[in-house]
Amino acid sequence: MRSMLYGALCALMFSLLTTVVSSAEPAAPNPPDPYAVPEGSTQDYVDFLIKLAKVKPANDAEVAKMREALVEASGKIIAGNPDEKQLTLAVSAKAQALGDDLEKLADFAAELKKVGHHRLARNVRGFALGRKTQIVQITKDTIQDRATELVDFLAEEKVEAGSDIQLAQLAGRMADLSGEPEFTAETYQRLERIFLASDDPRAVNYGKQLEGTVRRVSLVGKPMTLEGNVIGGGPIDLASYKEKVVLVNFFATWCGPCRTEIENLKKLYEQYHDKGFEVVGVSCDSNKELLDKFIEDKSLPWPVVYGENGPSPSIAYYGISGIPQLILIGKDGNVISINARGNALVEELKKQFDQAG
Repeated sequence: MRSMLYGALCALMFSLLTTVVSSAEPAAPNPPDPYAVPEGSTQDYVDFLIKLAKVKPANDAEVAKMREALVEASGKIIAGNPDEKQLTLAVSAKAQALGDDLEKLADFAAELKKVGHHRLARNVRGFALGRKTQIVQITKDTIQDRATELVDFLAEEKVEAGSDIQLAQLAGRMADLSGEPEFTAETYQRLERIFLASDDPRAVNYGKQLEGTVRRVSLVGKPMTLEGNVIGGGPIDLASYKEKVVLVNFFATWCGPCRTEIENLKKLYEQYHDKGFEVVGVSCDSNKELLDKFIEDKSLPWPVVYGENGPSPSIAYYGISGIPQLILIGKDGNVISINARGNALVEELKKQFDQAG
């Protein structure tokens, strides 16, 4: 009995000792704070920014800490003696971190300009204008002013490819959404002149593309021409559709929204064709065989236009950059609408046929 008791006590003491020793072991060290800006050289701060870009914040508090770290590290780089690449990275990182605070972005741009970084200051101002469209609500009453603000900014000095083109595209989209054809045309005309005057060949090329866009947005009230051949037939001649209401549909077989629109057009074609409604498709496809198969599979009841050795030149001529693009031509041969899609097309067809005197 005594030996059994001794054995039990020994076992208990070993257990307690093990527990004490285990609890006395040092706890695992806390992982380093990924948002703590280290002390070091300009390159150390650059490396920190690159490393920080790979961190995924777990919550809003960490997002805030990340932004603070970006601002602090970027500030240290800018205040040091960075080379051009390091400086550009720091300015970009700080602008991104300040992205929701338009006032701080404006102050940052002013600081850069003050110390002689004129081009980078302009980039920050452009970034702020882009962010403004995302965080400040745009209404029907303000959309023209906002588009004009972007174009005015681009007109201040010679533009370059990259972010300047993105801002121009943004201005163009807002002009399109304004619903005012004259304002839209004027906006694209200004953008065309701005980019054609650039010293950057890529920006000039974009300006040349805008020539077609200007031509398209200025179509309302004017006749339209098409170049190419009807698949399975001869050259397209819009003049042969005299006294008809014609919808020109720029589309592609690989475009999901185009396919949806075609199904809607089939219904409208069946409803109004006997009254004088015609559809002419203009394919943007590069693969003629897939286009032929699509026309057969979908049993398209209207002609489709294609070029001699590829898509119709009219696509570039009218600056078609987004599809489907549907342009409605009236019985007098002049364009009624350059955005005749969905409900807008339905209402236009009602005017032309159901409500015609």
